[in-house]
Amino acid sequence: MLLDQLKDKMKESMKNKDKFTLTTVRMAINTLQQKAKELNRPLTAEEEIDLLVKEVKQRREAVKMFDRQDLIDQYEREIAILEQYLPEQMSEEEIMRLVREKCRELGLSGPRDMGKAMKEIMPLVKGKADGSRVRDCVSKVLNE
Repeated sequence: MLLDQLKDKMKESMKNKDKFTLTTVRMAINTLQQKAKELNRPLTAEEEIDLLVKEVKQRREAVKMFDRQDLIDQYEREIAILEQYLPEQMSEEEIMRLVREKCRELGLSGPRDMGKAMKEIMPLVKGKADGSRVRDCVSKVLNE
């Protein structure tokens, strides 16, 4: 489970006196434990990944808003640490290939089918691709 991996990383960071990684990993552990407590049950692997994806997304959005380089660097380092625990991200080409295949399979064409396409594709790429990247690819394919 992801929580166990993060706890191992926390121990490793303590031994190596890597305070930045330790703080980032503790934050992720805390997020997962809070959600489990809130739900009153252990999280599934999918739920753990969803929460980490959410954490990464929040940091990416924050980076866009900052104009101080030190904060941007800090958040980018946190993103890099958290991404180690996420499934490998799909490339633009892989997303485009999947979108084309699904659109052909479902007979979707034109911008009016955007919602249908996203509804079918997002569950297939959950945790492996950012929703905005998928939306851009779907838009390109449907406007071709």
